[in-house]
Amino acid sequence: MKRIPTLLLALLTPTLMIWSGVVYSANCTNGKALSKLVINNLSCDNGGCHGTNLSANKISNGAGNPAAIEAAFGSVTQMSSWGASFSSSDYEDLAEWLFFKPTCPAAAPSTSAAPSSWDFGSITNGTTSASKSFAIMNSGTAATGTLTFPASSTKWPSSHNCVTPIAAGGSCTVNIAYKPAAAGANDSFTYTVTGTGGFSISLSGSSPSAATPATLSVSPTSAAFGSITVGNSSASQSFTVSNTGTTGANGVALTGTNNTEFVVSGNTCAAPLAGGQSWTLNVRYTPTATGADSATLSIAYTSGTTVNISMTGTGAAAPVATLQASPVALAFGTATVGSTSATQSVSVSNTGGATATSFALANGDATHFVVSANTCGTSLAAGASCSLAVAYKPNAAGVNNAALTFSYAGGTNVTVQLSGTGTAAPTANLATSPVGGTFGNVTVGQSSPALAVTLSNSGGAAATGVSFNNSNGAEFVVGNNSCGATVNAGASCNFNLTYTPSAAGADSATLTISSSGGAAVVMSLTGTGVSTAPPPPPPPPPPTTTATVDLIEYFHAAFGHYFITYLPGEISKLDDGTFVGWARTGRQFKAWTAQTSGDQVPVCRFFTTFFTPKSSHFYTPNAPECTGLKPSTVWGYEGEVFYTQYPSFTGVCPPNTVPVYRMYNNGMSGAPNHRYTTDFSVREQMLAQGWIPEGAGTIGVIMCSPP
Repeated sequence: MKRIPTLLLALLTPTLMIWSGVVYSANCTNGKALSKLVINNLSCDNGGCHGTNLSANKISNGAGNPAAIEAAFGSVTQMSSWGASFSSSDYEDLAEWLFFKPTCPAAAPSTSAAPSSWDFGSITNGTTSASKSFAIMNSGTAATGTLTFPASSTKWPSSHNCVTPIAAGGSCTVNIAYKPAAAGANDSFTYTVTGTGGFSISLSGSSPSAATPATLSVSPTSAAFGSITVGNSSASQSFTVSNTGTTGANGVALTGTNNTEFVVSGNTCAAPLAGGQSWTLNVRYTPTATGADSATLSIAYTSGTTVNISMTGTGAAAPVATLQASPVALAFGTATVGSTSATQSVSVSNTGGATATSFALANGDATHFVVSANTCGTSLAAGASCSLAVAYKPNAAGVNNAALTFSYAGGTNVTVQLSGTGTAAPTANLATSPVGGTFGNVTVGQSSPALAVTLSNSGGAAATGVSFNNSNGAEFVVGNNSCGATVNAGASCNFNLTYTPSAAGADSATLTISSSGGAAVVMSLTGTGVSTAPPPPPPPPPPTTTATVDLIEYFHAAFGHYFITYLPGEISKLDDGTFVGWARTGRQFKAWTAQTSGDQVPVCRFFTTFFTPKSSHFYTPNAPECTGLKPSTVWGYEGEVFYTQYPSFTGVCPPNTVPVYRMYNNGMSGAPNHRYTTDFSVREQMLAQGWIPEGAGTIGVIMCSPP
């Protein structure tokens, strides 16, 4: 039989034509001739038998499949006469033609060696290995060209019986041996046959090294066992002792210092230790007392250098529990009697290495300091924590101090200091401005000018059940009373008093303003009824020409800021949008532009851009306030811009002036700002929004302006 060409083997996978014995290489040209062969007026190419479309009928089953063709010849009646005329190689030739039709592939050699590589293993230096035979086969469809074989060498002696060219299907034998040139060699060689259809064989081999004396080494050479509790044992550390020589190590022996605490176990050592071999041993550290320990384990052997293992460890005391509290003090500040403060948390942690047992909490004043949400039990594991909450609940005014004490077995108590101050509940505190009224001489039957009175509550609670009790309501009359039954904390209301004597003579009265939960306010009122009108007051001095200006108020909605000015240049830019975002509020009040009497004082103006993008101006007639603010790096001093008058310390303005109220936004816009107004209702509106009054008296009068 002939052998399949290499190309055909690749193309026919998985329908390979594999036969026992010698592998046949099909002849496509012969297969083409066989397909046209006529027997009994029939041929494989006969269109009447298979049809003109050969790919659509069963003849395609024979492509690359000689067994299918042979089976068809034996089972199809019309084809039975062909079976006697075809050999097995004919079936293969026909199968190859059906595979490649309509054109047969070109013929080419395909030469290979079997095996294609060989390792001679370890060969003693100076000796030659047994020769290895390699079968050379041309499985191609054409003969090789003239081949050139490598010359035989001392290290790789070789011979062959090949005659070139090698015909298609031809074979021969190559024999190669290995002779190392030196001890310890590791050699490789590619036996390459050149020429058309050439091939190669990969070769390798080695030679053992010359004998070397026994040399022991150990890995690792040291061990640090760290801190181990006294009475306990560390994990074992393993050491490997190796003989890097080729000669066995004799008389191997282990000696060590402090073998009570550094204990050898798992020792596989046995003498002698053959060359290239190793054994292992384990060491564990078992301290008997606290402190640092060290030892040396020595491994000696005959005619060799002793190798040593250095070992260290530290005996540590048994772990104990250590408790810590955080925070170590709780300050609750002030709380109204009868109320309960917000809770504050305490965390207790065990930073030690053992569980805290017999864990207990003692509260030095459970009446005032109430513990809740306590997650602490009777023990606390190492590394764990627990927590509780504490609230302050005063039952009387005064200072309260106590401590929470955490105790546990074998440890120092941990304390958390507690403090708080009980304060009485806030009450209302009413006051009037002015505190009394002296009406002087008033003609009987006539009424005095009205006296404007402001009732303020400067206390911390609302005044409720407000009532007026007038001992002489017929002559001292309360009118225009805006005060209701309740005056809230920080609020105020107004009323007027007039004196209308019914007879000549001195009159007096007390106006008592009472409320629930606060002290009563008593106003003393006096006046004198006269039968004839009092002489007119002297004429006023000649008027003095005093320039006044209108302070125009603006508001910036995006900033939430107010600003006043009388300067024409600023007003023009504010109105035309040069200063973006500002708009008039429709409110204004007056100021003097010059000091015409000793009662008038300059008003300082400051400006800041510290809170960019927001800016703000500040005005004050208060000389100490002006002087104290001038060195500021936040506020820039712009000068004295107009004049005004001081109110009294109770907030009362001189005659012929009106009070100017100053309110502070308490930084609510993200930048400081003040509003100035002569309208009391505006003041009330701003306070309701959280602004703070500033100035003299209980209602905050900062200055007095011309009417």
